[in-house]
Amino acid sequence: METSIDTLPDLDLSPDTLAQALRSLTVNLRSLIEQGADAHKVYEQVASLISSLPDIKGVATYLSDESRDGSISWRCEAQGGDAPDLNASGDTIRQWPITCDAQAIGRLITETRRPLSMDTEEFVRECVHYLSVAIERERLSSRIRHFNDRLEVLNEINQLIASKVGLQKTLKNLAREAAFRFSADCTLACMLSDEGTTLDIHGSYGCAPDATPASVALQDSLFGRALRLGGIFSVPELVIAQGHGMQWLVEMGIVSVHCCSLGAKGEILGAILLGFRKPVFLTDQEGAMFEEFARAAGVAVANAKSQERLRSYAEQLEDLVQQRTADLAVQTARAEEANKAKSRFVANISHELRTPLTAIIGYSSVLADGVFGTINDKQKDALTSITRSSEHLKELIDDVLDISRIESGKEDAKPSKIELAGLLQQIQKLMMQTALGKGVKLLPLEISEDAKTAQLWVDTRHIRQVLINLMSNAVKYTEPGGTVQLHASVVGDKAQIGVKDSGVGISAQQMEKLFERFNRGDDSYSRSQTGTGIGLSLTKRLIEINGGKIGVESEHGKGSHFWALIPLADV
Repeated sequence: METSIDTLPDLDLSPDTLAQALRSLTVNLRSLIEQGADAHKVYEQVASLISSLPDIKGVATYLSDESRDGSISWRCEAQGGDAPDLNASGDTIRQWPITCDAQAIGRLITETRRPLSMDTEEFVRECVHYLSVAIERERLSSRIRHFNDRLEVLNEINQLIASKVGLQKTLKNLAREAAFRFSADCTLACMLSDEGTTLDIHGSYGCAPDATPASVALQDSLFGRALRLGGIFSVPELVIAQGHGMQWLVEMGIVSVHCCSLGAKGEILGAILLGFRKPVFLTDQEGAMFEEFARAAGVAVANAKSQERLRSYAEQLEDLVQQRTADLAVQTARAEEANKAKSRFVANISHELRTPLTAIIGYSSVLADGVFGTINDKQKDALTSITRSSEHLKELIDDVLDISRIESGKEDAKPSKIELAGLLQQIQKLMMQTALGKGVKLLPLEISEDAKTAQLWVDTRHIRQVLINLMSNAVKYTEPGGTVQLHASVVGDKAQIGVKDSGVGISAQQMEKLFERFNRGDDSYSRSQTGTGIGLSLTKRLIEINGGKIGVESEHGKGSHFWALIPLADV
């Protein structure tokens, strides 16, 4: 016999035929659930099937709801035939518990005409089982929808955080998202003021701008209680409630509000408020979602606040850099002008000094030679001293002029080829008399085989001045009886020219500032020698503008070794 899911033949069936029909109905009911039918449709289908059974007079499905205060209420989801009441009792009344997750969530109540056959009773049990399955599927679907909603909220706020928009725009976006997400008639996103006494409204949705205050006092207000208690603070009826501090919302027609604080890392940042024009109670799932939305919003607000601080710091730093750059440009211009003025002054004063010095040297030499008449020995010694001192002063003036030209960029190297061995021999002969006069032994010149044929690519005047300065210093700071030696070798594409002496040496502290201008040795012997401390500084500058390098190894009391690397000419 052919059967369908919603009908059973209205005739007396044999037990075997009834059992076959019930099995077919069970298969069809299972197929209906597997196809994802709506739970309410399953309730009605089960009631229709059971009420069509010969032994059943009426059936009703009741499900329970637990309110927030813990009380239980019942609702009838579906019924068929002469539906029995929830509290019906008697011999013909059977109650079949409906369970989900091992908890009783409802009852299927039947009123029978006669005792149920085993097949009918088994079919009813199957129907109750499928009711439980349908309810569990509906709850799982609801949870999945809830989780999807939560993920959407978190994704939207994550996108808001990633967009790095300003604080004001972030709060406006949060207010709009909250309104759409919770179907609120109006929303407010507020920031706690720096003083902590008010909440400043930065974002709103569904509120007339002229009807919304710029800030709300926390004392004796809904916002204040929400920040103090944390979590969600709800007022179902604003008109009835007292001391909420939201009269302006009442005037806008808002009936109920729900408020939650915004925070991040233990710091309260503000609050967000949902307003409705009718009484609205948040379910547990909606409340959990609102709290989660507020937590994520707090992170977004904290991030936007940090971004604004960084932007403010960056702008301040940029302004400071621009100001300091402008100041530096002014100071640089002044320094350059002062340097030019100094160079002009040094050149002028040096010229003015050299002119009379030339006359002094010339006339003192002529007088010492007896050209203008015979002089005695004391007069000759005095004239010789004048000549020597004048020549020393002239050398100092020449050094100052050279330093001035180098610093002003006017001293350029004019390199040419010069034979290394011949140059060193000239310097050796030139310094021989100076060394003998000091009582210092000048050791034979030491030149490696490859250096004997080498040619330097250097400014001739510069290299002569460098070598004379190094040799003069070596003789000057070597006590009588000591030795000085000039040597040279080839190192790669450069010639290394060195001057070794057995003089007083240089201390480690003195080495740090050895090539600075006007720097001189601090031991008693060095202080007793004449000089201004310009020589080594000038020597270093002259070597560097010729593409070379200078170095020194020394130990106090054990002599010094100065060396210079000078470029070789291409062969």
